Amino acid sequence: MTDAELASAVRLSITRAARKLRAQRVNQSITLSQLSALATVSKYGPLSAGEVAAAEQMQPPSMTKILAALEAAGLIDRAPHPEDRRQSVISI
Repeated sequence: MTDAELASAVRLSITRAARKLRAQRVNQSITLSQLSALATVSKYGPLSAGEVAAAEQMQPPSMTKILAALEAAGLIDRAPHPEDRRQSVISI
């Protein structure tokens, strides 16, 4: 099997596994992106929105929307950043 064939087979397997995982989700009131951001904040502790975006490999404007939805759902809190008033610190 060539490298390209192996890569194709792995990609197909991952796609199928991801599809099965999405289908088995019980609680769909939170998106997978929101769940991932929540897990990042849980794992690494209080972070700025930019730090969450970097950890999730997302653009900050996209992360801002995700964090706003999590805040509206009461799943995260925002506090003023102790050193930079332009930023917030996100925590669970």
